[in-house]
Amino acid sequence: MTTAKEHEEPSVRHRRHPLAFALVAGALLTQPLYAGWRSVGPYGGTITVVAVDGLPVVLQPLADPYLLAVSPAPPYKVYLSALDETELFESTDAGASWVPIGPFFRQLVPDPASANVLYGLDYFSHLLKSTDGGLSFAGTPAGGLLFGTLVRDPVTPSRLYAGLLGEGKIITSDDDFATSQQIGADIIGQPSALAIDPDLPGRLWAGSQYAVFVFDPVRRLGRSCGHHD
Repeated sequence: MTTAKEHEEPSVRHRRHPLAFALVAGALLTQPLYAGWRSVGPYGGTITVVAVDGLPVVLQPLADPYLLAVSPAPPYKVYLSALDETELFESTDAGASWVPIGPFFRQLVPDPASANVLYGLDYFSHLLKSTDGGLSFAGTPAGGLLFGTLVRDPVTPSRLYAGLLGEGKIITSDDDFATSQQIGADIIGQPSALAIDPDLPGRLWAGSQYAVFVFDPVRRLGRSCGHHD
């Protein structure tokens, strides 16, 4: 015995398939595409996922974030700069809200002892300093030096390390670069990233467009740890 369902015209059954596909696709698009992560902004942290020609497209409230820094001192402020906004944003509530507080910065280095002290590399790669939590920045004794990257010594907070823009030099200073000393010889390429080894204070890691280097404070010898042609 046949049923009405079995006598349905094939064209009717097939017309249901696109609808079913759309419902399944919609359900998939509502699932997080970044499992384990959540958006916190700026602008409320809303990330919208929509379908365009059957493919998921993520619409973000802020595109091209360039800088992200977290102050290790209370109240643990979070700072963010984005190229398309040309502003510096601050959050004091773990990203629930954001407030623009100043111009764009390429890099910020918070002081671990004081949330009010920040060092920043501006759009033109000059070193500036803030003593009011980023509300205003002033020049430093570094003068016309141009910096590609900056890092603070975790053991000696007054000590800064920097890679000079357009050069292979890495320098250090305890007085905001009024005076400075070069660390080892020039590396190959321009220093674009610096990190202090957490297991051996004084050991400095540097990355350029060509290789990763490490400076050993005991041997006082720099060496390459990797190379890219």
